[in-house]
Amino acid sequence: MRKLTFALTFILLSEASFTQVRLGFRAGFNLAHISTNDDDLNEDKKMMPAYQFGPVFEIGLGNTLFLQPQVLFQLKGTKIQHNNHTDNVKISALDLPLNLVFRSPAGFFIGAGPNFGLNLKAVSKHEDDVDDLGIGDRPGEVKPFDLGGNLNLGFLFSENILISGNYLKGFSNLSNVSGLDWKNNLISMSLTIYLTKKKNKIKTDVNATMN
Repeated sequence: MRKLTFALTFILLSEASFTQVRLGFRAGFNLAHISTNDDDLNEDKKMMPAYQFGPVFEIGLGNTLFLQPQVLFQLKGTKIQHNNHTDNVKISALDLPLNLVFRSPAGFFIGAGPNFGLNLKAVSKHEDDVDDLGIGDRPGEVKPFDLGGNLNLGFLFSENILISGNYLKGFSNLSNVSGLDWKNNLISMSLTIYLTKKKNKIKTDVNATMN
């Protein structure tokens, strides 16, 4: 029983020494664009400047491996350049990226993972005219759920400041129109500032535990 107690205590303390949770805030600049099978739209579409912001969590899984859940408010969509005017299709979304990140001791990192998106609002804007496209399952509306994949890389400049670039590839077809594909994509640059400091590892004394 004593050996079992020691073993469990050692495992828990060891896990505590490597598991570290940090909270940060991320804000960044997006270039929003789409993938579509519409030939005319492919000719007219342009990247649309947009934004993102929200909290970031960092869960340490070791010295160089981290799990990075995020809760981001993002603007997606595209710019459509016609002959004599420009339309902007803007989709406001709440995204939940979940990236597994490898970070070198020097500060460089690379990560990837799924992105779970919830579309909140979709509008089409032409100059001062704004049309609400709606979120739903009817033709002309935008589907509410958006699954995608993330790839990011960057550098940790100090203990609390992180610069990163990210590519989000949409997998879900958001169009309710038969035969039309519309998938959101993002290229982004962001700054993350951690609000909590990195915890020091817990040092365990095996001999003291045995006694």
